[in-house]
Amino acid sequence: MRRSARLWWALCVAFCLSISPAGATTEEQEERAFSLYQAAAEDFKVRAFSKAVDKLTVAYALFPKAIILIKLAEGLEHLGRIEAAQAAFAQVEPEDEEMILRVQASMRRLSVQLARPVSVSILTGGVGDVRLIVDGLDIGRTAPTVLELSRGTHVLQLIKPGYEVHTVDPLEVKGVATVVVDVALVRERHLVRVDLGGQSAEAVVATLDGAPVELSAQGDDGVVTFRAEEGSYEFSCGGASQELVVGATEGLVVTCSAADHSALGWGLLTGGIAAFTAGALLVGWHLIEVDYAARNNRKMEPGFPHREIIGPILMGVGVTTGILSLLVLSGDDESGGVSALAPSWTPTQGGALWGISGRF
Repeated sequence: MRRSARLWWALCVAFCLSISPAGATTEEQEERAFSLYQAAAEDFKVRAFSKAVDKLTVAYALFPKAIILIKLAEGLEHLGRIEAAQAAFAQVEPEDEEMILRVQASMRRLSVQLARPVSVSILTGGVGDVRLIVDGLDIGRTAPTVLELSRGTHVLQLIKPGYEVHTVDPLEVKGVATVVVDVALVRERHLVRVDLGGQSAEAVVATLDGAPVELSAQGDDGVVTFRAEEGSYEFSCGGASQELVVGATEGLVVTCSAADHSALGWGLLTGGIAAFTAGALLVGWHLIEVDYAARNNRKMEPGFPHREIIGPILMGVGVTTGILSLLVLSGDDESGGVSALAPSWTPTQGGALWGISGRF
């Protein structure tokens, strides 16, 4: 790319110089071209071939002499751009016998080099055993490796299970230096379908091993999708977690449902009612015995000690547990886990007025 930029710059300079200002003559252009030719010859001595090619390109545009084009072609050959060098030699119109022999010898030398294959080094960023397909044919080699390919344009494909197929098209094989193909293979990502179970995609937060997952737009069927690499993950969605194994099978479907704490809520509610009832019985028992002893002027001998203390404690535990159960059940109700609890005065499906109360 840098060489091409310099070459284009040189051609632009040559074009500008070729537009002679007032008073400019062909003799002045020839003098300028000769000066550039001499400077390029000095560059050849110090092997600064890139600078020499730039100067010779401008010189030839100013004054197209055969010797300038020959020197330009030789510079391209030194840079390893043998295809461009051969094209330049082919354009030379020799002016004498010595020049004819010089061009013919160069063309034979370049033909030998062009007939040789070019080394192509294929790097895969640390991923091994990558199958190589060249021009549609499996060559039986795996990367990373070094191939010998003929000059010209090829199509290279790199295939590895678990990775996306990587295609290099076109692969330009030219010059004399080793062509390096450095490929970064991308892990294959499989499609996973998520059934939201009636929930809105905007209200759902999904994670994969703790990392947020970007879900696609929700379809009419209530299903969203995302892609993940092959492996085993902990998939969390709607507050519930499950193990998710992503494999080669496309279209894996998982269900995203809100965590159901209804069993816990009802268990707490039942325990609270039992504790409150037991406490109330102990308090009632204690009050009955106190009243009986007072009316009969007798000393009370309780069969169950400390009823007056344990009873209120159990009632308090029952009330606290009942409140906690309502918080759990109301949380499930907001997420769609269970139906809402109705007040005690709301008629039930059977017509009874006193159903299970979520408030009293």
